[in-house]
Amino acid sequence: MIAFSLFSESRLAMNTPTPQTDKSNAQTHTTAEQVSETVKKTVEEINAEAAELMHRSSQALHEQTEHLRTQVREVREKTLGYIQHEPVKSVFIAAATGAALVLLSNWLSQRIK
Repeated sequence: MIAFSLFSESRLAMNTPTPQTDKSNAQTHTTAEQVSETVKKTVEEINAEAAELMHRSSQALHEQTEHLRTQVREVREKTLGYIQHEPVKSVFIAAATGAALVLLSNWLSQRIK
């Protein structure tokens, strides 16, 4: 019976908070709140940086697209001008390009076999 009584008392003593335990719990709680706040700020900063990066990337892509469209228009206009001023040369260039593509296609198909 004495052993049971000592066991019960020791369990009661373990479950009874002491001033040191209360202080340790409070410090742990404060530290956990600080970590939580730091993580929250870090996540917010990362979200803001990601949004800014996405905006800049989108803007750069738009600018590059416009630049490419301008270049394509210029090449098209130059090509049409060349065809109008040099129609015979244009036909020969087109025929030579077509023949080169046919030869390349035949060579590649034989190489695959």
